[in-house]
Amino acid sequence: MMYRRFGYLQSRVALDKQEQLRIFEKELQELDDDLYDGRETWTQTRKHIADAELRTRRADLMNRITEAYCSYCQ
Repeated sequence: MMYRRFGYLQSRVALDKQEQLRIFEKELQELDDDLYDGRETWTQTRKHIADAELRTRRADLMNRITEAYCSYCQ
């Protein structure tokens, strides 16, 4: 038996997922810039995010990133 690999479609799907991850990466960087205002401590802890809405926005974004990244890795 012979099966098609659909190489063109695989490439297009991978490129689409990469673009989505790039957009998420930019959103996360912008959110982190707003949250931490240039402080370097953001890489060490997130417990000092006082604004509950911003904490929630960041958590939601991280969940979307995780889902997209896991899908990309498959």
